[in-house]
Amino acid sequence: MSGRRIATRLAVLAIAALSSAIVLAFFSGFRVTIVRGGSMEPAIATGSLTVNRLVDPQSLAVGDIISFRRDQAEARVTHRIVAIREDGERRFFTVQGDANAAPDPGEMSFSTTVERVWVTIPYGGLVMSLPRSPLGILSLLIAPAAVLLALQVLGRRPKEPRSQDAAA
Repeated sequence: MSGRRIATRLAVLAIAALSSAIVLAFFSGFRVTIVRGGSMEPAIATGSLTVNRLVDPQSLAVGDIISFRRDQAEARVTHRIVAIREDGERRFFTVQGDANAAPDPGEMSFSTTVERVWVTIPYGGLVMSLPRSPLGILSLLIAPAAVLLALQVLGRRPKEPRSQDAAA
């Protein structure tokens, strides 16, 4: 099999796998968050991508890492639960970034669901945010062009001449 066919099949396979993963994550209740601050280092580095699962707040425990949006805030917060207080059927959570000296001010309460961090992908957030920067946009244009050019060059290799011994 030629190098061009292998590269094409790998590209198609990668696109299919990525598309399938996105669709599966969407329909199975996963959310993705880019970690933009260092409050969870070293457990979660700045620029990481977290894959979060929507869970019932009743299932959370001290030590779980959750991702949420505070009232009136644009940015999401990803912090560890350091204490839980029960008040009747309602639960209140005290959260803190691993790198922070003190817990966040005020307790959090969630009425329906909250995102628990399921897996962390180091540098994944940097890759995901690449298309938002001018350098990233340029890279996204140049990289596919370079791959296509390489495939064209690989596909145009001169064919080996037939041996004269076979004709004799």
